[in-house]
Amino acid sequence: MQVETKCWSCGKKFVKHVEELSNRDSFQDTCYNCALESLTKGQPPEEGDFNTAGIVSGEMSDDECGLLQEDLRSVDWAACQTDPEDDLDDR
Repeated sequence: MQVETKCWSCGKKFVKHVEELSNRDSFQDTCYNCALESLTKGQPPEEGDFNTAGIVSGEMSDDECGLLQEDLRSVDWAACQTDPEDDLDDR
């Protein structure tokens, strides 16, 4: 379910993805930009911060979260398939 809400920090209106209205907590209505700022505390964001901000803000849909999880599993799987001995052969 999509709900239009207002960020408690900056006042921006945004669409939040929620499972059901009863789970909606207005205290957690933080837009993507404010969530990212809160995560990075003024420092340059790291790679995972962008995805975390999307999840925390609720602006990332369930489908997008699922695709992200598939991507992360693929990266983990590929890392497990690398043979450390291959790196030694390249010398």
